[in-house]
Amino acid sequence: MSTVRAGWGRAIGTKLRAVPVTTWLALAIVVVALVFVLQNRNETSVHLFGAALTAPLWLTLLFTFLAGVLAGWLGKRRRTRR
Repeated sequence: MSTVRAGWGRAIGTKLRAVPVTTWLALAIVVVALVFVLQNRNETSVHLFGAALTAPLWLTLLFTFLAGVLAGWLGKRRRTRR
Protein backbone atom coordinates (compact mmCIF):
# COMPACT_ATOMS: atom_id res chain seq x y z
CA MET A 1 0.00 0.00 0.00
CA SER A 2 1.38 3.43 -0.90
CA THR A 3 1.66 6.25 1.53
CA VAL A 4 0.33 9.69 0.69
CA ARG A 5 2.04 12.71 2.10
CA ALA A 6 -0.06 14.61 4.60
CA GLY A 7 -1.42 17.86 3.24
CA TRP A 8 -1.14 16.84 -0.42
CA GLY A 9 -4.87 17.41 -0.98
CA ARG A 10 -4.72 20.81 0.65
CA ALA A 11 -1.81 21.84 -1.56
CA ILE A 12 -3.79 21.00 -4.70
CA GLY A 13 -6.84 22.88 -3.40
CA THR A 14 -4.71 25.92 -2.57
CA LYS A 15 -3.21 25.92 -6.06
CA LEU A 16 -6.64 25.61 -7.69
CA ARG A 17 -7.96 28.53 -5.66
CA ALA A 18 -4.99 30.61 -6.81
CA VAL A 19 -6.10 30.31 -10.46
CA PRO A 20 -7.86 33.53 -11.52
CA VAL A 21 -11.58 33.46 -12.31
CA THR A 22 -10.87 34.68 -15.84
CA THR A 23 -8.75 31.58 -16.47
CA TRP A 24 -11.60 29.32 -15.32
CA LEU A 25 -13.99 31.27 -17.54
CA ALA A 26 -11.66 30.91 -20.54
CA LEU A 27 -11.38 27.17 -19.88
CA ALA A 28 -15.17 26.85 -19.72
CA ILE A 29 -15.55 28.73 -23.02
CA VAL A 30 -13.00 26.44 -24.68
CA VAL A 31 -14.85 23.34 -23.43
CA VAL A 32 -18.20 24.67 -24.69
CA ALA A 33 -16.64 25.58 -28.06
CA LEU A 34 -15.13 22.10 -28.36
CA VAL A 35 -18.48 20.45 -27.60
CA PHE A 36 -20.13 22.75 -30.15
CA VAL A 37 -17.64 21.76 -32.86
CA LEU A 38 -18.01 18.07 -32.11
CA GLN A 39 -21.81 18.29 -32.29
CA ASN A 40 -21.88 20.34 -35.51
CA ARG A 41 -19.62 18.42 -37.85
CA ASN A 42 -22.30 17.85 -40.50
CA GLU A 43 -21.86 19.48 -43.91
CA THR A 44 -23.86 22.54 -44.92
CA SER A 45 -24.14 24.41 -48.17
CA VAL A 46 -23.82 28.19 -48.36
CA HIS A 47 -24.87 30.18 -51.43
CA LEU A 48 -23.54 33.70 -51.87
CA PHE A 49 -23.62 35.77 -55.09
CA GLY A 50 -24.17 32.69 -57.21
CA ALA A 51 -21.31 30.70 -55.70
CA ALA A 52 -21.97 27.60 -53.62
CA LEU A 53 -19.67 26.38 -50.88
CA THR A 54 -19.99 23.20 -48.86
CA ALA A 55 -18.30 23.14 -45.47
CA PRO A 56 -18.88 21.85 -41.93
CA LEU A 57 -21.50 23.87 -40.07
CA TRP A 58 -19.07 24.86 -37.30
CA LEU A 59 -16.64 26.28 -39.86
CA THR A 60 -19.40 28.24 -41.59
CA LEU A 61 -20.49 29.72 -38.26
CA LEU A 62 -16.87 30.51 -37.32
CA PHE A 63 -16.37 32.48 -40.54
CA THR A 64 -19.65 34.32 -39.97
CA PHE A 65 -18.58 35.18 -36.42
CA LEU A 66 -15.16 36.40 -37.58
CA ALA A 67 -16.78 38.55 -40.29
CA GLY A 68 -18.96 40.13 -37.59
CA VAL A 69 -15.95 40.76 -35.34
CA LEU A 70 -14.08 42.37 -38.25
CA ALA A 71 -17.08 44.55 -39.14
CA GLY A 72 -17.43 45.65 -35.51
CA TRP A 73 -13.73 46.39 -35.21
CA LEU A 74 -13.71 48.44 -38.42
CA GLY A 75 -16.81 50.37 -37.30
CA LYS A 76 -15.33 51.09 -33.89
CA ARG A 77 -12.03 52.13 -35.43
CA ARG A 78 -13.81 54.58 -37.73
CA ARG A 79 -15.77 56.14 -34.83
CA THR A 80 -12.67 56.67 -32.68
CA ARG A 81 -10.85 58.54 -35.48
CA ARG A 82 -13.54 61.24 -35.72
